[in-house]
Amino acid sequence: MELGKIKSLFLDFENAISSLEEALSFEPTDINIDGTIQRFEFTFELAWKLIHAIAAYQGKEEEARNPRSAFRYGTYVKLIDDVEAWFGFLNARNSTVHLYNKAASRAVYNQIKSFPILAKKLINEVKKEFSF
Repeated sequence: MELGKIKSLFLDFENAISSLEEALSFEPTDINIDGTIQRFEFTFELAWKLIHAIAAYQGKEEEARNPRSAFRYGTYVKLIDDVEAWFGFLNARNSTVHLYNKAASRAVYNQIKSFPILAKKLINEVKKEFSF
């Protein structure tokens, strides 16, 4: 994996976090909740793919093949602190496929409100590691 790929994913992730924060700033109407959840899904995917790319760059691609292993690797190399919180977001992302009612959507929406905080920690650690 080349450094350019990591930087590209990093910039996309940074922009996605801003977009997610913007969505979270709006009144939580049904349509805004749906849009916020979609932004979360996109941002979450970029997070684990960024960690996967870093692992590949470091010659450890096999240790970050899927989201769960990527978050474990991210914890190991100090990119993230709370692997259990990331697993919780993974569960939230996985459940979004099965959101059929307002109560379930609202529960996921409420859970993802704290995602930008952890995402920004990842951003800061990547900036330190790669001087972006």
